[in-house]
Amino acid sequence: MQSAPTDTEIKDACATLSRNAKDTKALGVIQAAAVEDALPPAMRSRAMVLCALPFLQQMNTNQFGRITQVLLSTYPEEGPAALGLTESDWLAACPSCNGVGAKVVACPPCSGSGICPTCQGMKKTSAGAVCPACKGDGKCARCEGTKEIRNACLECRGSGKVVVISPNIARRYEAVLSELRALASENIQFAEQSKKALAMWNVLERLAALEEVIAAFPNRQDMGPLVKARDVAQAEIDEKAAKEQVRAEQTRIRQERDALYAAAEKLPFSSVPVLVRQIDDFLAKYPQSEYRIELEVLKSKQQTRHTVYTNVWRGLYILGGLIAVLFVVQVVKDWIQRRTRKESLLKIPGMENMDADELTDPLSDSRKAAAAREADDDLGIYP
Repeated sequence: MQSAPTDTEIKDACATLSRNAKDTKALGVIQAAAVEDALPPAMRSRAMVLCALPFLQQMNTNQFGRITQVLLSTYPEEGPAALGLTESDWLAACPSCNGVGAKVVACPPCSGSGICPTCQGMKKTSAGAVCPACKGDGKCARCEGTKEIRNACLECRGSGKVVVISPNIARRYEAVLSELRALASENIQFAEQSKKALAMWNVLERLAALEEVIAAFPNRQDMGPLVKARDVAQAEIDEKAAKEQVRAEQTRIRQERDALYAAAEKLPFSSVPVLVRQIDDFLAKYPQSEYRIELEVLKSKQQTRHTVYTNVWRGLYILGGLIAVLFVVQVVKDWIQRRTRKESLLKIPGMENMDADELTDPLSDSRKAAAAREADDDLGIYP
């Protein structure tokens, strides 16, 4: 069984037939392409046209018609465009009958009279019986009274048309050769570019190359595998981008978590509520974070720390307040005692008019003298 011709073989065969239309090897390649079901319709239909047109150029309309019938039945849409010819390109009106398909002559039996030659138009025989030739009609049975008959044209065999080869047939043959060669060249180019694009290791370069090939051949019917490969590459890129996004998100979360721990180590007591709010914001922003439990623990420790420090400082404030109150109480108490003693001395008979500052302890000097001595001591007068 003959193998299907390759695109390169078809391309070379078309180039050869453009130079020599009778090259046996090239014709064999085109004939093999015409019967190859695996070929795209655009290529196979043109190969069938190339097989049919040489028969037409040889005026073998029967063989041309059989191939054309197969072409149009196999490819009802692609076939007429591939053929690119109409009947007017190979048929013309018969010059002998002017396209009528027959010649008009005087009726031989009645010699153009239209009268039945048997009864001479009398409708009856001499014996008075109905004329057997015209059956009592009186008209010539051959021409039915029209006086003439139509004989089929011997030149066109009654079709009214004869085969006349138009120059369009040769031009169409060359055009189909060019079309088939262009299709084969496109297949070769498409296969090479597709193979190169699919072999690229870098997925970004592969995707760009695949999109370039798809854009360069927009009307091809066999683009499915390439489109699928492009979609796979795009999915791979999207997956990689998603992973990169996840890694970036994880890095950002880890950095924010590390920042919270660093702040917890250096944070002053007064800023603990701020850190707690930041931890709450982090947990609200990343509810599914792997650091959730440890940050909850850190938050709890910081809250405990804040509570302890708050209670300590509160106790210190209370203690300080109590000390201040006790001091004030003691001062007031001392003042009251001094005041009470002075008032009790002033009540002794004979001492109402004395200045309390002049009173002295019998064992000491007066208060003014004691105060003066203390001042002199401060000045360094007394050793």
